[in-house]
This record gives sequence, structure tokens and C-alpha cells, in this order.
Amino acid sequence: GLGDLKAEDSWRLFQRVVSTQSLEPRFEEIGKEIVRMCPNVPLVIHAIGCLLRGMDSIDRWEALRDQLARETLCGRVPGVMETLKLSYDQLHPNGLKLCFLYWSLFPKGFQLEKDKFIYMCVALGYVETPRQENKNLADVAEDYLGRLKDLGLIGENWSWKWNWNLQMHDTIHDLAIS
Repeated sequence: GLGDLKAEDSWRLFQRVVSTQSLEPRFEEIGKEIVRMCPNVPLVIHAIGCLLRGMDSIDRWEALRDQLARETLCGRVPGVMETLKLSYDQLHPNGLKLCFLYWSLFPKGFQLEKDKFIYMCVALGYVETPRQENKNLADVAEDYLGRLKDLGLIGENWSWKWNWNLQMHDTIHDLAIS
């Protein structure tokens, strides 16, 4: 389930996920404000932490905090889906969004081998032409997958077949089809 955490547990989870910025006082202050505005749900806290972990600019952290604050001021307490959508909104380029949305075609709980997902995204034309000469479309698709994992939108687990399988949390799947 999506059980609620205590506020201090939400903060500890956020710190563990973000890790690199947790030492700087200004990042910590803004991080605490963000966590207070989010639902105390592990999946949400993890996704927000993953989103911010990749942002080393204090301005971007403040922009996310301000976006959540605007929702709150308008009388809308950000719920699970609204908060998770913030990660979706960060998916750029467009091909990355398409690879994420492609997952919604599979049933909840579906597991797919990493290489198959990469090849399918390439075959469907979702992957943009590489900007670097030493990269091919599969390399770009793997970069996309890395970004989806970094944002906590797709997870990996080791399968009995001795390879990595990808899986999307059911709630993230609901976001993808919404």
C-alpha cells in the first residue's frame, strides 16, 4: 500500500534519497519545506527526492517549493498524483516522455527485461538521434532509462533468469495512464 509515514520519517527518507545536498543548510531548509507540503507517502517522498537529487541549483529547488506552495495557497493540498506528476513534468526531451508513457500499455506489475525495453523504444521511434558521434540510438535509450530510474519512475529488480527486469510501481502506472 501507500501507507503514511510520520513527518520525521518522511524527512529521513528524503535525506537518504537526496544525500548530496543534505549537508548544505539552504538546501536542507527548502527540502524541509517541500517535504512538509507533500503527502507523507513513501513513494511520493522517494519520487520528490529523486527529482531533486538531480538538481544542484538552489533556484530549481525554490521553484519546486513555490509550485507546491501555489497549489496549497489555491486551497488544493497536493495529493499523491499531483506530487508524482512533478517528476513526469521533468521528462525532457519528448522521447523520454514517450518511453515512459509506452510503459502504460503493459498491465500493472508487468516486468520487462531492460534490453527489450530499450530495443522497443528505439524500434517505435521514441529515441532522438544522438548528439554525440560515439553514441547510437540504443545508448540514448539507455540514457532515457537511466533518467526514468533516477526519477524513481521505473525500478529494477534482479530476475531468476540472471538479468535485470524493469517494473513500474502500480501508482506510477496509474499516473502514466492518466
